[in-house]
Amino acid sequence: MSEPASPNAQRPKPKRSITFANITRNSAAASRRPDVPRSISFAHPQQQDRRRPGAPPRALSFCDTRFTPSGPNLALRQGSVSGPLAFLNPTTAIFDICADDGLPSEATDPEHGGERARVRWNAREFRKGRHVFVLPRAAPLAHRLRTTSRPRRVLLGLLRMATVFPYWDVSWLIGVCFTVGCALFIACGFFYWLPVAYPATAFAHEADVAGGVVAFVGATLFQVGAALLMLEAWNDRAETKFGGAMETLLADRFGLRRGAAQDKEETTTPVEGEETTARPENGPPTPPRRLNPFGEREWQWLPSWHDVRTHYVYEIGFLASATMALGATVFYLCGILALPGIHLSAQAKWGAYYLPYLVGGILFALASVLYVLETQPNWYTPQPCKMGWHVGVFNLIGGVGWTLAAAFGYCDAHWCRYQSELALIWASIAFTFGSALQWYEALDKYVFVIED
Repeated sequence: MSEPASPNAQRPKPKRSITFANITRNSAAASRRPDVPRSISFAHPQQQDRRRPGAPPRALSFCDTRFTPSGPNLALRQGSVSGPLAFLNPTTAIFDICADDGLPSEATDPEHGGERARVRWNAREFRKGRHVFVLPRAAPLAHRLRTTSRPRRVLLGLLRMATVFPYWDVSWLIGVCFTVGCALFIACGFFYWLPVAYPATAFAHEADVAGGVVAFVGATLFQVGAALLMLEAWNDRAETKFGGAMETLLADRFGLRRGAAQDKEETTTPVEGEETTARPENGPPTPPRRLNPFGEREWQWLPSWHDVRTHYVYEIGFLASATMALGATVFYLCGILALPGIHLSAQAKWGAYYLPYLVGGILFALASVLYVLETQPNWYTPQPCKMGWHVGVFNLIGGVGWTLAAAFGYCDAHWCRYQSELALIWASIAFTFGSALQWYEALDKYVFVIED
């Protein structure tokens, strides 16, 4: 039997149920009005209710404020957000560059009312750490910029590929791994194709030893590149911090340090994307000026499951990288079985070798389609002026070629084997060209576009 409550005891407050979509008011004023549910909308809800009738597509807005591109001097232009697939996150947007007071930047032609300077945001460029600045031709600094599409500038870019080694940039490592791996597959294709096309040129153990070892090394580099792709996918705005994160990991886990231990409190290293200024004689040091308009993030080796479930599964770049990584893992079985000393029967080769070969090629082609769509504002508008679009197209050609090479392997005729090994060669050439473009663009982080 419970004790009687005293008169001074506080009564328990009734629980109120409040929802964002509908708010019901029980006051007297509300009773005199028609009972109509009120709808409250937010500029950037963390998770949009797509089941609500009339809700805008996910591709037309940034649904999660934690991953919304932003900067201290950037303002999102209304109506500029778009994407190729309505159920995925947007891939393109335009940010106007503003001054410190929040007004549009005077980096253009304010006297004639011309277009302001802006940043053309793209999901792929954002993931790769590249930034595209669009300036009108009347901008004060527009006449000082040089056209990078001229042959001389392209040759300088190729020279940079052989002389600049930013090992701390995961995007650069991806381009190098895939380029070298695809080049090895070209050599492997010739080791397999020449004995079939020109038997007189064959030498001892050309296909089983030379071709098998080269194929294994190439597949290993593909697997390393696939792992780096996943790290890049969830480290946008932190791709240049891979070297520091790896050095910290080796120092903390294995006790490996580069050179003598340095005092971090006394010695600081400028981060990539910053410009340091001189220190005044009698004053505090001037803070560095950041060149990255979107700020930076800390490196993470693995994202949280909540971030994967609520954000990354809606990122077309993450889906493409995951598909490519899965294809590289499946394809790695072919590299292992190609090693000398492993002999398979015809039926076992069809199931253990050509089946992963076929599945890997299909996954590569699917990932390339997603990479192509990532560079486009919608699914039907190609972007031939963007380097990332060509990367996806050439990788798509390579994925289709490897799929054909695996399909021809199920045929025992001489012409099938001829076409299978030949498809491996031209598909690897396409992959090599697309990977070399990734290597090239990783060394060109800031792009300026002049528009009339």
